[in-house]
Order: sequence, then C-alpha cells, then structure tokens
Amino acid sequence: MKYQTQFARAAARKREGYSPRHLKICGRTMSVGQSWRPKATCGLVQSANPRSRVTHLNCQAVMISAYHFASTALFLTVPPFLLALRFAKPSRMPWWPLVLLTALLCWLFSSLAVYFHYEHLSEVVAAAGGVEGAPKDLVSRWQSDGAKRVFAYWSGWLYGLIYLLPWLVIYSLAAAARNAVARRRSAAT
Repeated sequence: MKYQTQFARAAARKREGYSPRHLKICGRTMSVGQSWRPKATCGLVQSANPRSRVTHLNCQAVMISAYHFASTALFLTVPPFLLALRFAKPSRMPWWPLVLLTALLCWLFSSLAVYFHYEHLSEVVAAAGGVEGAPKDLVSRWQSDGAKRVFAYWSGWLYGLIYLLPWLVIYSLAAAARNAVARRRSAAT
C-alpha cells in the first residue's frame, strides 16, 4: 500500500508540473516515468498493481512454499508416528510393514519436498523478471540442484530408513523401560 501511494503521489506531482527526478521504491532509486518491475524477496513479490499477474505468482509461490514445508514435516513425522503405533499395539504393527511403510512414505515425502523446493525457486525467479532479471545467486540455486532431485527420486527410501535408525534406538530404550516395569509388577504380585 505504501508503494502504491508513493506512485500516486508522484504521478499527481508530475501532472501538476512538479516532477522529481527520482523516486525510491523498494530500496531502488527509479525515475518516475520508468516502468517498475516488482522486487522478489523470499518468494513474496511487492507489486504496485494488486490485480497484476505478479500478485498471482506471489500467492502461488507462497502455496508452493507451504507444500514444501508440509512435505518436509510429514517426512520427519513418519518414523516416530509408525514407531508410536508399534509401541502402543505391537501385535497390530509388525516390523516388516513398519519398515516398508517408512521406506515408501519417506521416499514419497522427500521427493515431494525436493520437487516443491525447486518449483518455489522457479516461481521466485519468474517473479523477479526471469533468468535475465533475477539475482545471479538465485538463478544459480535454481539451475544447479547438485543432483538433489536424482538422489531424492532414486534413494529417498534410503533417507527414510537412515532417519528411522535413531528413532529405533529411542524405541528400544522405551520398550526396555516398559518391559522392566512389567517385570517389576509381575514380580511384586
């Protein structure tokens, strides 16, 4: 809103005959008659026109970022959730479905997280003016993925199994404590 009022004030001054040489908008000094491209910051785009396509890209970039966050959060919660199910009802969750579900779901969520990360970067690059107008570090992050996509698609299941290992240590300690308490109760009776 602040930038829209600055543009309106500058346009009114120009019509009245007062024309300042430069106007500072979004940290960039620009001529008043110069067309203004929005500046992308962390996926959020500041636009002078609220009905522009850039505002749509802003919402899309935010949604893609939310999908990335949700995929990452789901990846991190799959092993503890499945182990909690096994801890509560060991007969209902044998070990082979636990390992299989962990590998499958972690592969899915790691692949989705990497996909949405790079979709978010492509939206930010497009909102910043494309490859020519975007900052060089943003373009290089967007173009060179360092084989993250390939590793997520081919070995995302392995990420899940490796992430399961520390949770298995915690699970074994909790199961040992539960068994020790059960033995004490049975010995006391």
